[in-house]
Parts: sequence; structure tokens; C-alpha cells
Amino acid sequence: TAAPATATTKPGAMGAITVICLVQTCTQVVDNGVSLGPSPIVGRPVAAGRHTLQLTAGTVKKSTVVTVKPEETAEVRYPMTP
Repeated sequence: TAAPATATTKPGAMGAITVICLVQTCTQVVDNGVSLGPSPIVGRPVAAGRHTLQLTAGTVKKSTVVTVKPEETAEVRYPMTP
């Protein structure tokens, strides 16, 4: 007999993240201290959970937090205006 499914996040659960910088392209996207490279980033596999994104476009630097759910893609569209 199979065990019943639970609603809790299993360790190692994965999701994905999409980052779109608006107005100007981000030259650097950093996720929890790890460089993901320039935007756009589309469907990048990441661990489920809380992610702090640091976005850089020229002299403009922004930070935002996103929660990635297991087996889902979190999408961030962020305006990079001074």
C-alpha cells in the first residue's frame, strides 16, 4: 500500500525561476549569492523555497525576494529604473 501524499515540501524539492528585467536588461542576476548571468533567465531549475535576487543593470541595483513552490515556475518581472 502506497503512503498518502502530504502537502509539506520534501527536502530537495525543485521548482524553477524566470527573471525578466524591464526597461533595460539586467547585466547580472544573483540568486542567494549564486550568479545566474544576465537576464532574461527563463525556467532555470532551482530548489523550492525562498530566493533573494539581486539585479544589476548598469548603475541600477535592485533586490527582491521570491518564493519558488515545488514543481512550479516563479516569474519575476522587475523594472530597472533609477
